[in-house]
Order: sequence, then structure tokens, then C-alpha cells
Amino acid sequence: MTLSSRRHAFSLFLMVLSVLSWAAAAQIDEPEWIPLCGKCLSPSISSSSGIGTARSVAEGKVTSKDAKAWCDNWQPDDKDCVKQQLEGEKGAVYRISADCTKGKLTSWDDKSYTLAGVWTDNDIGHGRARFRDAKGQVVPRDEASGGLSLAAQWEVLCTAKSKTKQMASAGGKPQTAGAKTASAVHNAALPPSACGGQPLCSEVTSFAATLNDFRVSTSGRYRVVTANINFFNKTDRPLVLGYVSRSGVVTDDRGNRYEANDNSVRGIGLITSRVDTKFVLQPGERSDARIEYAWEPGRTIFGLSYEMELTVREIDLLAGNQVRLGKEHALRFSGLSDGMRGRGPVAGASPAAPGTVAASPTAAPADAQDFCGTTPHCYSAGPFTAQVTNMTDSVVGNKRDHVMRLNIRFKNVTNQPIVLGYVATTSLLIDNQGTRFYWGTAGTHDTSAQGIGIVEGTRADPQFVLRPGESRNAVFQLLRDRGAARTPLGSLYGYNVSIAQIEVLPGNQLRTVREISLDFQNLTAGGAAPSLDGINDATQKLRDLFKKKQ
Repeated sequence: MTLSSRRHAFSLFLMVLSVLSWAAAAQIDEPEWIPLCGKCLSPSISSSSGIGTARSVAEGKVTSKDAKAWCDNWQPDDKDCVKQQLEGEKGAVYRISADCTKGKLTSWDDKSYTLAGVWTDNDIGHGRARFRDAKGQVVPRDEASGGLSLAAQWEVLCTAKSKTKQMASAGGKPQTAGAKTASAVHNAALPPSACGGQPLCSEVTSFAATLNDFRVSTSGRYRVVTANINFFNKTDRPLVLGYVSRSGVVTDDRGNRYEANDNSVRGIGLITSRVDTKFVLQPGERSDARIEYAWEPGRTIFGLSYEMELTVREIDLLAGNQVRLGKEHALRFSGLSDGMRGRGPVAGASPAAPGTVAASPTAAPADAQDFCGTTPHCYSAGPFTAQVTNMTDSVVGNKRDHVMRLNIRFKNVTNQPIVLGYVATTSLLIDNQGTRFYWGTAGTHDTSAQGIGIVEGTRADPQFVLRPGESRNAVFQLLRDRGAARTPLGSLYGYNVSIAQIEVLPGNQLRTVREISLDFQNLTAGGAAPSLDGINDATQKLRDLFKKKQ
């Protein structure tokens, strides 16, 4: 290549480099806007400072270019649109600011907001910032409320996406250090996940649902799937949930369909033409529900892997004992097999934003889930704990029925008396061979519980009263399914029973406050678990012994 050719090539290179540099500068200099609302004429940012820091500010005003763009989109046939918009914006300056390190935002209308994590559901705005107003209420995402506009303003002020004119004049270098700080604060503001990545947990904005236990058994000519689901209230307010009637379906890997009958739903209220509001969770509280799905296989080959679906809906309690149906959540659990168990919500998970909530006298204390601790075969049910202290097996009657008897110790952990009752026909025991033990024979009266009153239909026996701190025992007896008489007994058992909390009203009227589904797993026949009171007594004796030695 001649010298002249080299000079020409070098000149061409400089020209291309110049064009690329100009294009890059033009891209950095591309104007940004202060988002006011979804349909508002948004002003271009004219100046900004401290993006991503504790003193992030952006100011702007409407330009003719802004007005034209808005008119072209919203009023393309109005020739006077641009002029009218500019006249209406004459002299107006818009200002937004934020402390990105503390999650504080001041909108263009001088109203203050606090960062409250991000929207975690699959609705519009998923993953974007959400805010609480000065009264502590979460700002909704609808156009009138402006929740998504606040998210957009936060992104302008506190994320690395902003490329303001001030950045361009500084050489077009994004303020990465500030952006990292804002990102770190943004993540720190998120509430801890109640699921924590667990595979058998489904999480929505207001609650987490964990599949605690999944069992497959046989009952006569039916195959039955029994699912125990734990619900955890993530909000800072009481949460009422209901199961949507006939929404439960289980499908195996051969396409066979198991359906849930409404009569097999325990613990959680039903939503039919009537709405049952008994399933109330206080902030940070958790409770179980049991659903059974049945299918008659005949000679059809059944699968061994399952998918489970159900729909749960939030219920709003209004004045005058009125109710209103809220958000509906379709829950789905995949890759299930017989005997699978979840671990429940992550320890330490708490409501997204604690607040002052007036709880009922018998509501669970905030740390009710800790009353059992590591005590075996113990279930913390909010206002009380229940512990299987002993399970024995025997054979009775002329037909040599195999019988299991469980002794359960209930303890009141509130500062008010509570009344409990056994919900008739809910007692169920399943061993690890899929054999079921029932409360009795269908069509007969349930007399399987002793020591505790029975709740049946609209009738309730309020005999089982626990004073604050008091403990009492009840015995539950179950018969083995005679159709499985030749099947070897299993070595481990899972037991589920529903207990109602009863309120005594004036005139000796009774009302079921809530129904709690208790779930105990890995029980063994003949195995006795030490009671909570026994553990406490042993601990005190050990302390006294050490005191004497000193």
C-alpha cells in the first residue's frame, strides 16, 4: 500500500470513528422524562444530580417535542393540540427526589412514599418497585392510584438505567457506584421469601402455601390422594382465605384425573354460593388445610408422578358482617410422588411490613410457631399446641378389627380461656403402605373421640375448656379399613384431624370461630413422646440440681 493510500485509509478511519463517537454521544444524550401517569404529558428531564445516592434529584419541563409526541399518540387529529398543551404547561417545572439509600421517594406532587419491596405476583408490574403512602397503605397499580408511575420515577432516580444530560456532559459515564448502592438498598428492602426456593412451596403477594404432606392410599375401589397444605400469612393484617368449590384436581403421569369433593376439604372454609370465613390467619401466622382427591381406576393403569391444582381466594370482611371476594390465586404443585413432604415456610420469615393490628383475645401470639420448638410430634396451632404423646395398636371385637388409639395433649398458649371441639368424621390415619384407618363406618354416628366435645353440623359440645396455660388430654380411636385386612401394616403413620375453636355467645349460643387441621407425621405404634409439661418439669429439676451443687 502506497503512502497516499495509507493516508486515505487513516482519514477514512478517523471519519468513521468520529461518526461512531457522535452516535454514542447522541445515544447518551437521548432525553428522559419524568413519568407523571400512564396517559400524562411527561416533561423531559432538564437537569439531575446525585442519581443513585441519598440526594437523587431530577427536574424537567414540557418541551415542544414532548407535546408533539404526546399529541401524535393521543390526539393525532387535533391540529391545535401541541399549542394547547404548551400553553397549559407554561412556566411549570416538575421535580422528583429520592433517598435511594433509605427507600424514600418524593413525587412531583410533593407527596412522600416509602419503598415496600417489589410486586411479586404475575400481574402487571411484576418485579417493579412498590410503595407505601404516608398512611402506610400500599399504593395500588391501577392508573388512578399511580403505583406504577411511582415505580418509574424510582427507576429514573435510583437505578443505573438513567442516562441524563448531566451524565453526557460528564463524558457519558454512568454513575455505577451509586447505581450499585441503590440496587443493594432496593434488594435489602424486599421482605424475606417465605418459600426460600423450596420446591413444594408456592408464593403469592399475601401468603405462601407449602405442600406439607402428599399421600396416596386406597379406599374400597377408589385411589385417594391426601394433601396437607400449610398457609402462611405474609402481610401485616389479618388474612381470610377460602377454597374455591370444586377447583381441586390431581393428574397423574398417565392422564388420570383425581377430583376433590367439597366434603373432603378440611381446615379451610369453602367458597360456594355461600362464603365460609373461618380460615383467618393473623400477621405471621400459619395454619393447615387438608384436601382429598379421589379417582376410581377400575382396570386402568395408574401413574406414579402427580400434579396438583387448587384455587384459593382472599376474602374481605366488611362492616355489618358482610363479605367481599378478593384476589383469586391458582396454586399448582408439580413433580409429586407418594410420601413427599415440604418443610413449611422458612424459619424467621415475617410479614412484609409489620404494623399494629388489633388481634382477637384468642389470637395466636406473634411467635406461636415456636411453642413446640423441637418437641417431637407437636403441632403449634396458634391459640394452642397439640402433641401426640402416645399411639397404641390392638385388635378388638368378633371381626378382629385392628384399632389405633392416639392420646393427644392440648395446651392453651393464650392469656384467655379457649374452647375446643373435635370436628366429627375428620379423624384419619394413613400408614406408609397406603393403608387407611377411619373414625368408624360411613353412615354411623362418630363416637371415636373421648375426653373432648364433638362438633357436628350446627351442633357443638363446649365441654373442652382450657384456661390460660392449662393442658388436657383427649383420645382418638381409629379402625383399620377392612378391605386392607390382608395388607401388612406399615411402620410409620401420618395422622390428620380437624379441631374447632368454639366461642360461647350470650344466651349459651355457640359459634365456630375457626377450624384447624392438625397434621402429625412419622408416628410409630407404641412410641410415646414426652409431653411439653414433662419437658418443662425435667428442665426445672435439672436446674434445681445444679443449684444444690453450687
